[in-house]
Amino acid sequence: QKYFRVASRDLQQLDDTTQLPLLSHFAETVEGLTTIRAFRYEARFQQKLLEYTDSNNIASLFLTAANRWLEVRMEYIGACVVLIAAVTSISNSLHRELSAGLVGLGLTYALMVSNYLNWMVRNLADMELQLGAVKRIHGLLKTEAESYEGLLARPPAPSLIPKNWPDQGKIQIQNLSVRYDSSLKPVLKHVNALISPGQKIGI
Repeated sequence: QKYFRVASRDLQQLDDTTQLPLLSHFAETVEGLTTIRAFRYEARFQQKLLEYTDSNNIASLFLTAANRWLEVRMEYIGACVVLIAAVTSISNSLHRELSAGLVGLGLTYALMVSNYLNWMVRNLADMELQLGAVKRIHGLLKTEAESYEGLLARPPAPSLIPKNWPDQGKIQIQNLSVRYDSSLKPVLKHVNALISPGQKIGI
């Protein structure tokens, strides 16, 4: 129980930690699927998804192995309890008048010991894990707010629009050239455009 509870708590936290990037990457991929296909980045996102999946599967594999390890140990303990109960029942039936119904009832309850032991240890590990989450939340609630000694900035005054400001406007671009740096060649050369009021454009 001591080894399983420590290992199960750490492995469960590792499983949750590795599962979050996987779900986030999957949601982002589904949301931007059109853009990914447009730029032909399918292989890149697929490779990233496989890496997140492998990381989560490793944690899940070790967590499952820890659970199977516990089940095997509990089965051994249950088998020992059944053996002791069977030997005790047989010896009592030989020396005392013990009915077969009581012997069968005792063996039936002894067979259920392994299930109850497994259930008890699992619930203790889950309770410890949930109490750790409560402890972290309690620590966040107890975090003191940062002190601020400066003066709060005043809200900006509302901008005044002149009365002769036009209700509609247009954008006219003439011979526009744009470069990323002064030492580089222009990426846009002599662009001319006229954007009418209310017109929707894409860049």
